[in-house]
Amino acid sequence: GNAMTVVGNTAYVTSAGVAVFGSPSLFTQPGSITQVDLAARRIVRTASLPQGTYGAGLRAGADGLLYVTAYTNTNFSTQDVFAFDQSLAPAGTRA
Repeated sequence: GNAMTVVGNTAYVTSAGVAVFGSPSLFTQPGSITQVDLAARRIVRTASLPQGTYGAGLRAGADGLLYVTAYTNTNFSTQDVFAFDQSLAPAGTRA
């Protein structure tokens, strides 16, 4: 799915990516996270999630990082959490 969170005058919006559902299911394009300047009403930047992922839940952490969840298995049994700083630079994977 898609998600959004607002930090100050900035919105962060996720996109799930593209998957082919069937037998077998395939994750063909990873999701992304987009930074939007609400005051200027413009997109600042977009970052892709890792290849082989699908879905993009989003939460802002108390530590200032953005945490995006995505499925890493086409049977939807496993999700990883990918951390980004507020400039959308990757900040690692979390358990």
